[in-house]
Amino acid sequence: MEHLITAFSLSQIPTLPIMERRHVNARIVIPVNIYTEKIRIRFSNRYGKQDGVIKHATVMLCDDHDKPIPKSCQEITVSQKQELHIPAGQEIASDPISFILQPGDRVAVSVYVEEKASTNGSVGYQVTRKTGKGDLSQTRFDGKRPSRLITKLLRQPPLNSIPYFRALDAYTEDSTRIVACLGDSITAQGRWTHPLAELLYRRYPGKICVLNHGICGNRLAADAAPSMPIFGESALKRMDFDVLKDHGVSDLIVALGLNDINMEEFSSDNGTRFLETFKNSLRELVHKAHDHSISVCALGVYPARFKEKEYEGKEGIRQAVNESLRQTCDRYVDLDAILKNPDGPGYREGFGYSDGVHLHRVAGDAIAEIIFNEVFS
Repeated sequence: MEHLITAFSLSQIPTLPIMERRHVNARIVIPVNIYTEKIRIRFSNRYGKQDGVIKHATVMLCDDHDKPIPKSCQEITVSQKQELHIPAGQEIASDPISFILQPGDRVAVSVYVEEKASTNGSVGYQVTRKTGKGDLSQTRFDGKRPSRLITKLLRQPPLNSIPYFRALDAYTEDSTRIVACLGDSITAQGRWTHPLAELLYRRYPGKICVLNHGICGNRLAADAAPSMPIFGESALKRMDFDVLKDHGVSDLIVALGLNDINMEEFSSDNGTRFLETFKNSLRELVHKAHDHSISVCALGVYPARFKEKEYEGKEGIRQAVNESLRQTCDRYVDLDAILKNPDGPGYREGFGYSDGVHLHRVAGDAIAEIIFNEVFS
């Protein structure tokens, strides 16, 4: 029987004033691992105070170089209207689109917005942006070439966000395992989610989809400070409007806790109150997942390098958080064996950036491999 699944989705973040632009063309390239002949696209204006407007949106197949193929272009409409209006704080779904896809295909969704967008799909995937050139949503437009210096420092091109984009849903008769990854910047940037998806899509063509619900700076139990709203509401709250609004989610991978620890100023109680709050939030999140028949796998908190004067205390808290994750979730993947420096604080040599927190792709590959072997093989 035909049913709806979410083949790809992103969490939403508010737009900072410094990021706001008018006349924006943006395109996201989506890897798919499904067999379908019909799709729909969802958009969200979660953080808008007034209606968000997309003047034009299209979907196209991509060639082997991830360039859209114009002859495959189809309009994205709602109630047969090309201009899309997204009510403040809400989400909309497009009309069904006849569009044949199979595993290995890559799809480009392009949007053109004239006014400043208040809500964006989080960073992490191949997004091209161009401003001030009118509607290019039916073309193979190229964005501004990234700075070589920034690309060298990041060891990848800088990541962009896309206005209002939320998800690609597919109509299928197949049984498909949908894996949602709920995490922070290391998840959002695709450090381990991208290689995990590559491994799974090669092994199980048409049988599994990986959804990235990472947000930079995100925490399990606490909302972002008012000064940094792009860090998002707590993952416990986001569970309701990110993971549970996607269709067919069967598995949840939780990769959280590092920001909870790093952003906390521990008092003389040695973190007792913090740990109790974290444990309660984790239990509530797992209960929400189980209420929707979703299995929960936790990754151990990344063994990042804390500030030297804080190391002993925060490392003890990290180990206590890992024990909570191990005891509360259905499965637990210990990352210390593959990431932790055996000779001192922080990551193995070559695994982390100079900030002591974020990971290079080689570390992400190692995480993806251990998740693949311990959870999905």
